[in-house]
Amino acid sequence: MNNYSEKNITEGGQSLCLSCGLCCTDYFHPKANIQNENDKIIVLKFGGKVMNHNNKQYFHLPCPAFEENCTIYKDRPSSCRKHQCDLLKSVLNNRIGLNQAKLITKNTKAIASELSHMLDNMSESIKTKEFQSRIRYFFEQYEQNKDTPEFKHKHAHLLMKFATFIFLKDKYFYKPKEIIK
Repeated sequence: MNNYSEKNITEGGQSLCLSCGLCCTDYFHPKANIQNENDKIIVLKFGGKVMNHNNKQYFHLPCPAFEENCTIYKDRPSSCRKHQCDLLKSVLNNRIGLNQAKLITKNTKAIASELSHMLDNMSESIKTKEFQSRIRYFFEQYEQNKDTPEFKHKHAHLLMKFATFIFLKDKYFYKPKEIIK
């Protein structure tokens, strides 16, 4: 049972979400679910493309309505309304202050952006692909070249930036799934 008030959700939640927007990008998720016909209308209205897979509908991220912040916040799809990352829950439950949370999102966005640019510089062919595809491409290249000192040296900064990004994601936004042994 959560213990946050409607006032916390409206004021703190909206303020944090509008200053963050990481869930609107493809840094954490490659897609967002469409839960009903109204969501589908909203997605099509802002220029999103409705996709179908296994009898479920979704649209790809980054969201076309995201321009440094959500441009349709008051009329966003229900999956966006319902979504709460761990950082938002922490703010709503008064475990982290709003200003501290905004600083965390600002730093995480800067690291994600820098990481994205570093991945873009690896190859022209991956610039147009989603963030997670570019990460996969890098680690495929890493696996093929891991015994090459030049590759390791050339990409050491990228590896450190990726490790920092994953640390922040796991600590503040989405706890890692439990590993089944």
